[in-house]
Amino acid sequence: MAEMDAKLKAELVAIGSVDVDESLLSRISSSSAGPGTGLKSIFFKSGGHRVRLEINKDSPLKMVRANSDFVILKENKELVRGELEQILAHCPHQAYITLSERCIYDF
Repeated sequence: MAEMDAKLKAELVAIGSVDVDESLLSRISSSSAGPGTGLKSIFFKSGGHRVRLEINKDSPLKMVRANSDFVILKENKELVRGELEQILAHCPHQAYITLSERCIYDF
């Protein structure tokens, strides 16, 4: 079983998206704030690393289910096996607090 390492995580982050049949997923997140607002995405975990990928039918990556694992393929070759993480808000096991409602980019 191939697990994600730092180099593979960097490659996945650079691509940023994955093609996945949404009917396979029960853990799709739709961001309600920040630069990802409105995008549908998943959090994929493997080898102690986590990556957030936008769901995009035109992605060069494809995710399929293999028994209890999720597998990410590139050019029909397995890159990595892992699991999807439950999303409560923005990111698994993380919380965000608003300190100020003022946008720092509103000059």
